[in-house]
Formats: sequence, C-alpha cells, structure tokens
Amino acid sequence: MKLVQPSLFGKRIVALLLSCFFLSASAALSQPQPSDPLGEVLRTYPRIGLEVGLSSAWQSGEYLTGCGDFKEGAAINGVIALAYDHPLSGDKLRFEALLGFQGRSVSSSYNSRENVLLNTNNGLVRTDVDFENQGEFNTSMFFVLPSLKYYFGKAVYAGVGASGNFVTGASSQYTKNILSRTVLINELGLSDVYYAEGESSDPYSKVYPAEEREDVNSFTADLVFYAGLEFPITESKKLRLGPRLMYTLPLMPHVSTPELRLNSFQVLIGGRYVLD
Repeated sequence: MKLVQPSLFGKRIVALLLSCFFLSASAALSQPQPSDPLGEVLRTYPRIGLEVGLSSAWQSGEYLTGCGDFKEGAAINGVIALAYDHPLSGDKLRFEALLGFQGRSVSSSYNSRENVLLNTNNGLVRTDVDFENQGEFNTSMFFVLPSLKYYFGKAVYAGVGASGNFVTGASSQYTKNILSRTVLINELGLSDVYYAEGESSDPYSKVYPAEEREDVNSFTADLVFYAGLEFPITESKKLRLGPRLMYTLPLMPHVSTPELRLNSFQVLIGGRYVLD
C-alpha cells in the first residue's frame, strides 16, 4: 500500500492540515456548549465505524539491500481500519479498538562516487563514476489497536493506546543509476559510461531483483497517540464524521540487525454509528 515518497510540497500540506486541525479544535472548545439531551444519551451507547487515510512513514536506523546501505527514507502509505468503541465512564471516557490493514514502507536514496573498471576501445580502464543508489523497503501488516480516548468537549477528543502489528509481507529492492554518463580519462579523452545491453534494458539504470526479507520480525508493537474531531451529520445524530491525527512510536525494531524501526504519522477520516 505504498503510494509516493513525500516531497517538500507534501510536507507543507501536512503542516497546513495540522494548523487547520488545531485551529478547528480550538474553535470547537472555545464555543459555548448548548444543552443537547439527545447527544448526551447517544454518547452512552457503543458505536461501530471506519477509519480511512494516509500514513507518512519514515525510518529510524538503516537497512541493507542490493549494494546499498540506506539510513534515511520516507514514503506515503495507505491505512484502513474497522472501529468499535463504548463508554467507560459517563460520556467523556471511552474504550476504542481498531482492526485494520496498512502499509509501512519507505523509499531511500543517496549518491556515491565509486572507482570502477570501464570497458573502452583500448581495454579496461579504472576511473571514478558517480551513481545514485535507490532503495525501497516495503512491509504490509494487519494491526490491532486498543486504546482509551477522552472527550474534552462534544467534538474534540484525544487518546493513547498500544498497537500490535502482524506483518504479512516484506521485501526490498535496489536500483543503481549512473549519474556520470561521460567521464574524462586523461589518455583517452571523453568516454561514455553505460550498462551493457545484456546487463540492463536501460543503459543508465539497473534494477536489481526484489528481495524477500526473511529478517523482518513477524510481530511488532507501537505506542500510539491521537487526537480528533467528530461532528454529527444526520438529524438523528447517530452518524458522526471527522478527522483524526495519529502518531505511532515503534516499541520494537522491524529488523534487528542492523536495527530498523518504522515510525508513522497518519491523517485519517473516520465515521462512527451509534448502536442503540
């Protein structure tokens, strides 16, 4: 469920969403709370729902794939989860459980200068060539997230929980791109640098076969913090929709040697329906 690598524009969009969220939450909390007997009654019932959104994942640590050693990376992934919650104490504190599926993958790159043997018309010559090393580390997982959430008003809430993640698949892939397409060799002048036709279909890019990652832990756990807004969208007030921001802090490494942990920040849209 990996989509794209976040750009500077994407990071600005996330910052804008955060600003809008906190402004909306502040406005909702500052407004006077009118009497709402029906809403108060409905908040004493259990609810079911759905959360759908995007997750920005980034790595802490490093991973090895192909000829590369990647220490920085990020990507946008998809998240979907079924939800259930019920009250624990009045209409403020609720227990919530999410059961869902998500990708948690990263894309990485770095440049390197390597001394290689170049096959010229006059034989093999050793020279420096610049490369771009690209890596992808892909995981997908089912997760179970029990948590406690507290309502500060009728529309604003925050919560904390622990997520258990069951990894269903993991792979990585390495790509090596030639940046120095021509090099100056003292005794030969300018020489072209490219992959042989039998080595790669693209003369300047070689994609290595994907690797199944047997070293990925099949179970991981996260500490999860979230905050959200809810607004009724039907006259009966049984259906409520709103945004949620969620941060996951990995408690266990996804790969132990070398250690790799995958953090995530999620922007979700959720709905809840009252079961009365």
